[in-house]
Amino acid sequence: MISTFLEKLPPYISVPVYFMSVMLIVVYQFIFTNIYGALALILLLYFNLYSIAQVSPLTPTELLLWIDGLSAQYKVAIFTSIITITGFIIAFYTATLSWKNQVRTQLKVQAADEIEKFFAIVLSNITTVIIHIESLVNTVKNIQSGLTDAEVRFAISYEQSKREEFISARDAISRCSIEVNRLISKNHNILLTGWWLLADAERAAKSLENITDVMWLHIPNVNLDDLNQADSFIEQLDLVECNNFLEVCETNQGVIAGLSGGIQGYLLSSIWGISSGLLMHLLKNWKSFSYFVDKIHEHLKNSSKKEI
Repeated sequence: MISTFLEKLPPYISVPVYFMSVMLIVVYQFIFTNIYGALALILLLYFNLYSIAQVSPLTPTELLLWIDGLSAQYKVAIFTSIITITGFIIAFYTATLSWKNQVRTQLKVQAADEIEKFFAIVLSNITTVIIHIESLVNTVKNIQSGLTDAEVRFAISYEQSKREEFISARDAISRCSIEVNRLISKNHNILLTGWWLLADAERAAKSLENITDVMWLHIPNVNLDDLNQADSFIEQLDLVECNNFLEVCETNQGVIAGLSGGIQGYLLSSIWGISSGLLMHLLKNWKSFSYFVDKIHEHLKNSSKKEI
């Protein structure tokens, strides 16, 4: 339906029509699916009844005088009916609101759980590749500092044994850099329930993309029986690329952890809320929290400048 709509109308018409439609839907939902909207509509019709039907409605004072002039039997019937209708409306509204809140909370919990598991996998694999690259850099430095032949063979053999683990983690990060878009798209409406949640999710995805862009390093793969394996190992590793990769990871890994954790915390806040224990924990870790926020702010500010 939307594709047909976009196909038939040019953007300068379809875009305003789309936003007007959304606004009308919001107004419709407020009036006909919200008790406050229904009350506002009734009052609007009541006080504008003369303009609509050329009938002058009773003012509140006249209505009270009319009720006061009725017999006791009619008064009892009116007030009983009002109490019954009001009780039914309140019960129906409360039950509906409770059901909506329950479903909304359940969806938030599911989204928070999915986001937590996804980024836990991302951060775990990022840590794996960081450890391997750091180990490779240290091995090169140790070889250049003068290891014995036996120590060189042991070090290179160890690095070779970790090569497949690194490649597997790197492939997992690559898949996650694509899958994160599906995750955000799936939980798009839920992320819109909080200020900046969607923007934080997109920034976390951008930080993951930053790491993905620089992680395609050449990992040494040498013949362990080669007498010149040390030289071959050193020649196959670009220390500049490795250090650049580690620097990018150091900056973006914390951003991913912070933003994803913040999203998860906000989604679960409707259940747990803010407790005295949380307040005491924040006060106890004030300096660490301030340092962490400062680093994220610095990175996001620099990222915004680069995008401009």
